[in-house]
Amino acid sequence: MKPNTWRTILGVILVVLGAVSMAQIMGVFPEGSMFMTSIIALAFLGGGAAFLAVFLGNRANWWALIPGVILADLGLLIGFSEFVPGFDVISGAFFMAGLSLAFWLVYIFAPQNWWAIIPGGVLLTLAAIILLSDITDSDGFFVPAVLFLGMAATFAALALLRGHDAPVRWAWIPAGVLGVMGAMMALSATSLVGYVWPAALVLGGLYLIIRPTLRKQ
Repeated sequence: MKPNTWRTILGVILVVLGAVSMAQIMGVFPEGSMFMTSIIALAFLGGGAAFLAVFLGNRANWWALIPGVILADLGLLIGFSEFVPGFDVISGAFFMAGLSLAFWLVYIFAPQNWWAIIPGGVLLTLAAIILLSDITDSDGFFVPAVLFLGMAATFAALALLRGHDAPVRWAWIPAGVLGVMGAMMALSATSLVGYVWPAALVLGGLYLIIRPTLRKQ
């Protein structure tokens, strides 16, 4: 791909959007019409394709994945909201998942950018929360449980995927703390939190009882 090709594509898209906006102001197209929505969706998809073409032309341009996927995500969001019945229910989760995908692709194709795991995991967690909130009547503790567990999984993924070249063992600390908090919230959501303390006492007592036997073995 030639260096200026993506600029040309974006330039054409901007010209088209400007012309369509002018036509709308002049009353040629009614505001909110299906035609207008289609043009806007295609413009965002075209912009996303331009940035993705920059990346495909040279894998060193990993940065182009972020605007490319985000613009494509917006284009699909606009198009699906217009043409897919009932899509509005999951539109928020769809958009956040698309943002998450942009950062996960950055890490997949350029693993040295390990920082992308954090926004990728956080945005994916938010997508799950939005989806669950939109399609279920969840308990008050359920949403924070998903939030904490999702954040814990994000830091655990950071510790696991970082590899042995430059490990980030510190990530296990927030992963553990957030995991415990998420588990407590999940238990609260299922009305089982009242059993945690008695169960802990029983397990602690059993450990003290059998500990001498374990030492002899």
